[in-house]
Amino acid sequence: MNGKIDYYQLFQTMYRQYGPQHWWPSDSHWETMVGAVLVQNTNWQNVDRSLANLRSSTHFEPNNLLSLSDEALMLAIKPSGFNNAKGRTIKGLFRFLATVDFDLDTLNQMTTTTDLRRQLLAIKDIGPETADVILLYGKFYN
Repeated sequence: MNGKIDYYQLFQTMYRQYGPQHWWPSDSHWETMVGAVLVQNTNWQNVDRSLANLRSSTHFEPNNLLSLSDEALMLAIKPSGFNNAKGRTIKGLFRFLATVDFDLDTLNQMTTTTDLRRQLLAIKDIGPETADVILLYGKFYN
């Protein structure tokens, strides 16, 4: 062994062995990614309210999220606090994902996990923990 750990392979092995553990509650990749942004500096109860608002207005369809007006997005996520900053971050994240037409398989094939993490960290207000949640539960979540 060369000392390097392939975390994706480790995750997949654990997933096959133990099945879904529901560590990150969501119904889709997109909801997971939005939840990762919203949970910054708040509790999950507040995030849950924001996610319910977004679910009813966008059904977590990526194009619906991206086309939501800034005002409507900020109102929907208000329960999570810091709605201006979090709204900009969500829009930035989904503009980035739109560059591959929201095709996560294409994104996975185009770049390494390290490069993708670097690209996520370049989005305003996405920090290391949020990027890691998106990579683990958003990118690889089944």
